[in-house]
Amino acid sequence: GRAPTVLVEHRPVLGPVERAVKETLQQASASAEGALSPTLVVFGGEPVVRVPDGATGAGGRMLHYALLAVRLIAGRDIAVLASGTDGIDGTSPAAGAVVTGATLQAASGAGLDPDEYLANYDSYGFFVALESRTGRRFLNMTGPTGTNVNDIMLCLFGT
Repeated sequence: GRAPTVLVEHRPVLGPVERAVKETLQQASASAEGALSPTLVVFGGEPVVRVPDGATGAGGRMLHYALLAVRLIAGRDIAVLASGTDGIDGTSPAAGAVVTGATLQAASGAGLDPDEYLANYDSYGFFVALESRTGRRFLNMTGPTGTNVNDIMLCLFGT
């Protein structure tokens, strides 16, 4: 395959994660539109997840971002990696997750509804169940890295 064109967005990704995932995917899509080679758009920052009282799930900013992205990229030729550089995302042992345009279909086939997990702020639980039911890997399990530079969000188009 061809080497991807790499574009780096220097403005930090901030604010509510629900808005951040929509904005970054729209910006990345616009940047990759019409590209003749695969395009990787790199974002960094720390969007915010506000967990309401009573939510019992496990996860963090990047797992929530990845789970929100599942519906937004469904059926498209896109892969998204959302991960914390410290190796631990929120209350989970994962750094983040990788999702593609085929993840929603895989989840449906495995009897999983992303919206149910989002409502309980259990993005980690979603990806654990998805891995267990499909035998495929989605979680980015690095263990603690000893550094905390940023959260990173990578959007790859045209694989």
